[in-house]
Amino acid sequence: MLIILIRVNQPFGWRWEGRPFADIFYYVITGGTFIDIFPLTLILTCIFISVSSLFFIKRLSLEYNLLSYLVVLPILCSPLFLENLSFRNDNVTMSLALSLTIISTAIVCRNMFLFVVKLLLFFIALGIYQTSLNVSISLSFLFFIHDYKNNQTQALKILFQSFLIIFLGYILYYIIIIKIYLTYMETPSPYMKLMSQTVSLDKEGMYKILNNFIDFLLYLNNNFKKKILLIVEVGFVVSYIVTLRSLKIGNNILDRVRAFIYMISPIIIFICIPGVLIFTQNFNILPRVLVGSSIFLVYIFYSISLIIKGNWKLLLLLPYIYFFSLVYSYGSSLIIFKNHKEYLITQINHDLYKLGIKNGDKLYILGSPDYPPSVSFFINKHKFTDYFFLANNFNSSKYFSNEFFILHNLKVDMPNLDNKIMPDLEGNIYTVEKLKESSPNVNQGIYSIYKYNDDYVVYFPPGNL
Repeated sequence: MLIILIRVNQPFGWRWEGRPFADIFYYVITGGTFIDIFPLTLILTCIFISVSSLFFIKRLSLEYNLLSYLVVLPILCSPLFLENLSFRNDNVTMSLALSLTIISTAIVCRNMFLFVVKLLLFFIALGIYQTSLNVSISLSFLFFIHDYKNNQTQALKILFQSFLIIFLGYILYYIIIIKIYLTYMETPSPYMKLMSQTVSLDKEGMYKILNNFIDFLLYLNNNFKKKILLIVEVGFVVSYIVTLRSLKIGNNILDRVRAFIYMISPIIIFICIPGVLIFTQNFNILPRVLVGSSIFLVYIFYSISLIIKGNWKLLLLLPYIYFFSLVYSYGSSLIIFKNHKEYLITQINHDLYKLGIKNGDKLYILGSPDYPPSVSFFINKHKFTDYFFLANNFNSSKYFSNEFFILHNLKVDMPNLDNKIMPDLEGNIYTVEKLKESSPNVNQGIYSIYKYNDDYVVYFPPGNL
């Protein structure tokens, strides 16, 4: 698989995103150099997922065989997790966080030592990637569904233990990382500050939570093929029916509480796809933060595996045909996108040098190049992948746009991209209207370059391909 983001030899700065353990991990595996070590990152990702799969299989009381791996493999083979795997270096830290969360939640506390181990693993996972919180909640209810069938009393006890771990782990993260580390030792990034704002605990806040969840549902509806959504919906309904087959409603209150939790567990697993993100004031739907989708798919695969016997379980292979078809077509599109982008950046740098640009000069980027036709076709068929490409375009952010030029030994200032995740044309010194007042110094059709003293403007007109 082609990895789309490029990193240069500098500290990665995940600590500013509230992920200091990701920096520590990468410091260790690079020997303190932060040098690009790909494809080692992808190899480690495979190792971490494989090890956590063993814990997952054992926790679900499955045998160690191919069919069992088909049940838990969605932790890796989830369409939304594809963005996480696409990062050249981040893929290993995100996968490590997922693996630690699975191992932590899969361990059943039988003594204080195991309790401390679970807590420590979960705390580290949060400090690597915060979506571990959603994954842990989702896993807790998945394991409750499994345990309930064998021992209802023990199932509820283990669930409460898991929630105690989640509560204490988050308290540790909040105090040590957010309140101490990001207050006295580091400055949180604008994105971290933005996503740390939670909704108010009033009527307006409740409406905001509901609207956030509706936005998530609309995101699924607008970005996935209707046939795929229908298959998943049918799979979820079948899984829910399979789950209800083991429902036991007793006469005492505790039995009814267990039964109620059991009934709503599948719904909570689905809600945990966005999870606690729906409680944020600035809810931003990005595929890479919806890691809970992997556990949701495991729940469906696990439930269906309980009702199909023998070789019929090989039917679980069918969804993987879609996934691997998606992966390889995605990889092909990325190669085309990458080659097109590299050609453009090389040509733009050549033209800028001819115009006399120097290190420290200001460079403004207006618009972005259109995707090559084959890439546009792929995105149209798989709309949820649009952000994968959009986040790596020329004007996605100052950090990544700068790297395109740094690779050509050109260090420029990009004022119109300051502190903007996805900047638009508003507020720029140089607007399209201003550019029309003069002729471009360079006109390549796909882009034009304007020079104003020591300021340079690269403009990509709409419909440039």
